[in-house]
Formats: sequence, structure tokens, C-alpha cells
Amino acid sequence: MNLDQTKQAEIMAAFEKANKLYQLVNAPGWSDVLDILEAEVVKYEFRLLSLPAGSTRQLLDDTHSHARVARSIFEQLQLRIQAAIDVGIEAQEAAQQLSQQANYSGL
Repeated sequence: MNLDQTKQAEIMAAFEKANKLYQLVNAPGWSDVLDILEAEVVKYEFRLLSLPAGSTRQLLDDTHSHARVARSIFEQLQLRIQAAIDVGIEAQEAAQQLSQQANYSGL
């Protein structure tokens, strides 16, 4: 495979991934998935807020870390999905530019 073919294969793979993720986030059940995931995050945050007074520092730190990680995973999941969609959009634009260059190179 030459460099152009490799680049075109990478562009196509990024576009296909973005297309699938775009369809996923625009599917009727996506908001339900996010609601379920966020409910789990809220459960860990509530657990932190519900620790009784006098809880050990270790328990407080562990519960806080767990809640923070849960929130971070929830947010990072959404950011990474959107980033992959954005890469796919850019890949589509790059593919269009490559095809336009190919049309002009034959003149």
C-alpha cells in the first residue's frame, strides 16, 4: 500500500467510525443511556454526601475519589465520542479535498 492509499484507508476508517457514532448519539435511546450513566454517577456523589459525620479520612478520600472518577468517565465518554465525530467530519472534508486534487492532477 502506498502513502496515498494508506491515508485514504485511514480517512475512510475515521469517517466510518464517526458515522456510526453520529447515528448512535442521534438514536432515540441515546439520551436514555446518558440518563442511566448519569444516575450511576449521581449515586456515587450521593454516597459521598451521605457519609456520616466522623467518617474516617480514608473512607472520605476513597468515596470522593470514586465519585470523581465516575463523573470524569461520564464526561470523558461524551467528549471522546464527540471528538471522534469531529474527526470523521474532518476526514470527510479531507477526502473531498483529495478527490478534487485528483481531478486537477490529470489535466
